Amino acid sequence: MVFLLATTVFVGIAGDRGIGQKAFAQTAKQKTHNFNIPAKPVRQAMNDIVRISGIDVVFPETSAASSTGKPVRGSMTTGQAIATLLAGTNLSYSFVNDNTVTITSRAQESGAGISQDGSILLDAVTISGQGSGTNGYVAGSSSTGSKTDTPLVEVPQAISIVTKDQIRDQGAQTVSEALRYTAGVTTGLFGTDPRFDQMMLRGFNSHPSGDFKNGLRQPTYSFSYFKTEAYGLERIDVLKGPSSVLYGQGAPGGVVDRVTKKPTEEVIREVQGQIGSNDRYQGAFDFSGPVDANKEFLYRLTGVLRDADSFQHGDMPDDRRYIAPSLSWQPSSDTKLTILGDYMKDNVGWNFYHTRPDGTPTHIFVGEPSFDRYAQEQYSGGYEFEHRFSEVWQVKQNLRWGRIDFDGRYVVPGPLASDGHTLNRFWEHREENLTSFTVDNQAIATFDTASLSHKVLLGLDYQRMDGKSNVHNGYGPSLDLDNPVYGQPVSTDFSIEMANTRQKLSQVGIYLQDQIKYQDRWVLTLGGRHDWADLDTSNFLTSETLKTTDSAFTGRVGLTYLSDIGLAPYVSYSTSFLPQVGTTSAARGSKPFEPTTGEQYEAGIKYEPTADSLVTLSVFSLTQGNMLSSDPDDANQKIQTGKVRSRGVELEGAANLTENLRLKASYTYQDMKVVESTDGDVGKWPVSVPANQASLWADYTVNEGMFDGLGFGAGVRFTGKTYADAQNTQKNDSSAFVDASIHYERDGLRLAVNATNLFDKQVATCSFGYCYWQEGRTILGTLTRRW
Repeated sequence: MVFLLATTVFVGIAGDRGIGQKAFAQTAKQKTHNFNIPAKPVRQAMNDIVRISGIDVVFPETSAASSTGKPVRGSMTTGQAIATLLAGTNLSYSFVNDNTVTITSRAQESGAGISQDGSILLDAVTISGQGSGTNGYVAGSSSTGSKTDTPLVEVPQAISIVTKDQIRDQGAQTVSEALRYTAGVTTGLFGTDPRFDQMMLRGFNSHPSGDFKNGLRQPTYSFSYFKTEAYGLERIDVLKGPSSVLYGQGAPGGVVDRVTKKPTEEVIREVQGQIGSNDRYQGAFDFSGPVDANKEFLYRLTGVLRDADSFQHGDMPDDRRYIAPSLSWQPSSDTKLTILGDYMKDNVGWNFYHTRPDGTPTHIFVGEPSFDRYAQEQYSGGYEFEHRFSEVWQVKQNLRWGRIDFDGRYVVPGPLASDGHTLNRFWEHREENLTSFTVDNQAIATFDTASLSHKVLLGLDYQRMDGKSNVHNGYGPSLDLDNPVYGQPVSTDFSIEMANTRQKLSQVGIYLQDQIKYQDRWVLTLGGRHDWADLDTSNFLTSETLKTTDSAFTGRVGLTYLSDIGLAPYVSYSTSFLPQVGTTSAARGSKPFEPTTGEQYEAGIKYEPTADSLVTLSVFSLTQGNMLSSDPDDANQKIQTGKVRSRGVELEGAANLTENLRLKASYTYQDMKVVESTDGDVGKWPVSVPANQASLWADYTVNEGMFDGLGFGAGVRFTGKTYADAQNTQKNDSSAFVDASIHYERDGLRLAVNATNLFDKQVATCSFGYCYWQEGRTILGTLTRRW
């Protein structure tokens, strides 16, 4: 059934090419966007329109292009926006196909040549609207918050975008690093850990269930997590708050959608070399462009090769091999198919240090550097397909298959000997594999009824995950904490099988959403979804299988007002659910646990004073119920009486203040408490959740004179105090890190030096009796050549 939609659509492509092209061209002219562009030079304003609408513009090299255009404000079609901008200038426009507008000088333009057919001959340049829909640090729209391409000011939830320019300027090497300047996001929960991207959204651990790539879930199982190469990303979208109405089961904090690089009509040729701290050597490349002269086929090929040491210990690696090919086929303007693939192989260490019995962290590594390895291979393949039948109807299907093969071995700490300084240790060997399949079918209808404009989304998605894990362990060599000696042999001749499990998850969801616009001022977003989820967990050591079947209805309702001055106040209500493994005690009937539930009320204001800036202020109240807590009748069992409440305020701004200066700033206040529990922690603050977070990053580039191309960046990240235990008896101190960069770019060559944690501040984060170190100062030099 999941292939039925795609099969049906493909049958009609060949005979429908000409009709579809005309229909899509009309839609491009009529599609409505919210513009707020002040009076500025026409060429600059056209860049804003391109970013917001996604069109391509062929622009003349003429003096009229530098004249000041009219302000463009309000909700209007792309054509109306261009006409408003050009009113009173010596320029006119016309749509030449479905996605391209030509700007031409009027006949009286002096110096213009006239062809035999009377048309004006001008040199022209193309402003491309393809790609990520971002400009500098600012994004105008996103599909993550609605599964339709929607301006950010019309999404009735807080959504943050990390653009590729921000990733590059800050020298971020992982998703966690890229999100460190984002409101409502907490990273580094277990220090700097090369194994996983760790993050909390609004106080809830969102990585296991909120990990998405190109709008499709990346499932996790045990130690098997799909990793993401930052160099392969176009942008990162963070949708905060319950999002089950769009994506099915998930934690209430939200989702992080990693948008990868895809084929472009623009020719891209880029090679890059890096050298830095921890003997880091990395090479990368990115190539894209048309395959044929008609640009019917486009390709992209991105790759990374890294050889580095882990910051935890010089004898442990942080190596990576990554390649991501993709190919787009656009047989007509109505039909597009993009095939995506990637392969990654990692070999990394881990982050585990001795913590004294009183909770004091140390720098004594408790593993065996010559033995410890986290080796993972992952690969995925899939496609994104879209076809437009008419001005009203469009269908999409996104599909991906993925697999992880994980082989990890490591030495872990045991109890201290009676002398107080000899640490007994054990080794563990974990072999896992995970396969996943996800497909999302969408039908989108855009139409008007009376004075209302509708964008209706009807979807059916299916997700499947099959994970297997086998774990053995045995006795390892002890470690003298007063004089640690590494390189001791670890014998694996005798071992005990500790776990042999398999978990299969399947989910089917059907959803409906309507984005209703009234008089280009009010936007009402209504959505509902029903999911059916099956979870089978098999323990082959005990020959037991636990089957859980859940179903849930989730929804969202939001209202946004679009003003003429760029202010967009909004309110929303949304829900979520997340299945749990386990049952109640036999005395309580051995009933499978119900899914946890999430519920959020949010209000805020989004302010877009220009197309080069966006500020979001949000206030939220978020609760998660049905959480597990101790059974008062049986300490070894659980019941579902737990509830956690998170309330807070988030303020975030991104701006390209001038052609030289870019800015990203955020502040988060959060009040999070356990409100229901049988564990004696009612009224307590959950572990690792700070009350205050703040960040500021600015980048300035000189664009004239003898220092043309020279730039500087600097930022500070602050995280407030957190609790290290559930009873709130131990605290982690607040911390602040300073990052900086210097870069120089000219003639397609860019040299950058980034310093993270510039002042080498030593910070440990402790939780539940263990402490983890954040990475010290790192220096990274990057040389990039584009031609």
